[in-house]
Amino acid sequence: MLLGVTVILLIEYNQALAALSWPDKILAAYFLSATHTAGFSTIDINSTLPATQIFMMGMMFIGGAPGSTAGGIKVTTLLLLAMIIWSVFSGKKDVEIAKRRISSQDVSRTITVVSISVLVIFLGALLLSVQHHEFLPVLFEVVSATGTVGLSLGLTQSLTPLGQIIIIAIMLFGRLGPVTIGLALAYRPQTSAIRYPEDRIMIG
Repeated sequence: MLLGVTVILLIEYNQALAALSWPDKILAAYFLSATHTAGFSTIDINSTLPATQIFMMGMMFIGGAPGSTAGGIKVTTLLLLAMIIWSVFSGKKDVEIAKRRISSQDVSRTITVVSISVLVIFLGALLLSVQHHEFLPVLFEVVSATGTVGLSLGLTQSLTPLGQIIIIAIMLFGRLGPVTIGLALAYRPQTSAIRYPEDRIMIG
């Protein structure tokens, strides 16, 4: 939250927040930072700079804490993803947080949830871009729908019936998808009687 307020203040201080007093700037930046999971704002999102809109998309994609009503992949998933990347670059076999080893199942769930969320955003933006040529509003709309936020850069009212169906499907995934995926992966996998030899694949 504090990071969001700081970034928005730095970007929009002399832009969308220019007409406000210093206390009101802080309040508006705080509200805009908090609204990445709420869907309403005290300032017009269209009046913000593209940098702010991109930053907002990042916050909407992340969402809130586990167990909350916020959408997105959740902050714990982002933390675990960061630790997975750190473990790869540091050459560690296990993913460790606070002197605890993270289970391989949780690592797999994290990668799966993030990958599917990114894939849904990619496909949604691709399909909507066929009908709407301005990419940033399209991407903002799709990310907002994925995070079940409700913010828009004005594209919602111009969507075709097909575009509306796409957004509805994305919102349904955003509300149920990550949770459903997590529950599906939570079931203990059946142990196979056959275990094949391990092989190495060149990556990158």
